[in-house]
Amino acid sequence: RIVRRMLDKTRFETELAPLDLNSVLRKLCDAMSPAFDKRDIRLVEKFTDNLPLMAGSSDRLQQLFLNLVNNSLDAMPDGGEIQIRTGLEGKSGKAQRILVDFIDTGMGMTPEVMSHIFDPLYTTKDRGHGTGLGLVIVSQIVAEHGGRVEVESELGKGTRFRLSFAAISSDVPGVENHEPEFEFGVK
Repeated sequence: RIVRRMLDKTRFETELAPLDLNSVLRKLCDAMSPAFDKRDIRLVEKFTDNLPLMAGSSDRLQQLFLNLVNNSLDAMPDGGEIQIRTGLEGKSGKAQRILVDFIDTGMGMTPEVMSHIFDPLYTTKDRGHGTGLGLVIVSQIVAEHGGRVEVESELGKGTRFRLSFAAISSDVPGVENHEPEFEFGVK
């Protein structure tokens, strides 16, 4: 009950405005560049051009993306690679969804661990190094934006978080169903 009350205090009346998700992601990548360098992490950015806008809160989405990046960094203590990709699902002129993949070459997760990652206070990190709230907040922010989150992971190979959000403008010429390709351990 205490945790639920605490999480309720993190829920904001999120004001959504049209925004370019690629722009939000580029700012995050620029801000995190020193952390990637320090930890010997290679960042690969693959952003689809001309993505439609989405209704979102830049601040809340940055928090969501930062939580995912921090989890990836923790999963790769000896270096590795993080790929951040955007894409588009759906035909032009119809209900389209913007896709965002966060893929790392970290240690991956077992099915048992994956079944609990969105549970409040669940953590695999050493005492004092994780609160067990990062992915709960990710899930909450995705829901605030009417989005979905899917997770794939393979022990010893890495993890992919795929986020999808409704596009608010889907009449972008030349952009049709560009779904980011995915493969564990992509170099």
